[in-house]
Amino acid sequence: MINKIKKHINKKILYLLSPIIYKNPLIVKNILKSDTASFVLDTIKKDSNLLDLVLQEFKEEIHTRMENYPSPLNPGYNHIDKSVEILKRTTGNQADLLIVDIGAATGYVSELFAKTLPEHTIYSFEPIKNSYEQLKNKSEFYKNIIPRNKAIGSSNTELEINVANRITASSLYALNPGEDNNFITQNINLTRKETITVSTLDTEISIGQRIGILKLDVQGYELEALKGAYRCLEETYIILVEVSNHNYYTGGAQYYEIDDFLRKKGFRLYTIIPSLRENGRMLEWDCIYTNQKFVKL
Repeated sequence: MINKIKKHINKKILYLLSPIIYKNPLIVKNILKSDTASFVLDTIKKDSNLLDLVLQEFKEEIHTRMENYPSPLNPGYNHIDKSVEILKRTTGNQADLLIVDIGAATGYVSELFAKTLPEHTIYSFEPIKNSYEQLKNKSEFYKNIIPRNKAIGSSNTELEINVANRITASSLYALNPGEDNNFITQNINLTRKETITVSTLDTEISIGQRIGILKLDVQGYELEALKGAYRCLEETYIILVEVSNHNYYTGGAQYYEIDDFLRKKGFRLYTIIPSLRENGRMLEWDCIYTNQKFVKL
């Protein structure tokens, strides 16, 4: 009986203190170190009224954390998780479906794919030498990652890539810092140029192979990559592509051009996941498209 009374009292205290607890990192830290951590968390999870109180108190903070990353609620890879979830739900995780990572950088996303889809072969394309070396080293720990030191475009050729100080912002299009005054123009600068090999996806992927997820993160070069994949697109289930609402890359594809191209190829927009905002305006976001021939959602 006494224990029940104590639990009831503690529960009432939680109602009163939950806003303070959640707004004070030091209190949170101390709670998590104490024996009461499981009680606090379990009580909040099980009691819908208490959970509603906490969520209501922090709705603005939660909304902000969801829109901005990195944050505990949005670490920046929600689009990867979602594409994997759709693939598993709609295909039964067919192991013969390839995963293609175009613009693999140092291999972090390829590694996520390797961990969540261990039965699938992952082709990872990265043209910049330093990034490719890191990708190659990482792939040694995963037997299903096949690294390729190439960019993917609309033809087989050699081009110069503009390497930025933030390596993942590098582009085959010229950087255009004078276009606007935003986070991108303030933080990304050209450091050097590098001659790279460009291939097409139709060249790299054999006839008859099907693609489960085609991921593109190529800083404005998305349309060129898609134009070199006419055959592959016919056998692709899901496309995950980063799109832009700015002109930092001179001549780079805009979001509506990519959407128009993919819709004409039989793909339907499934969802968008914001990745970069400034003053409420979306500058970049990730789109997930599904092939209506294969994916019925």
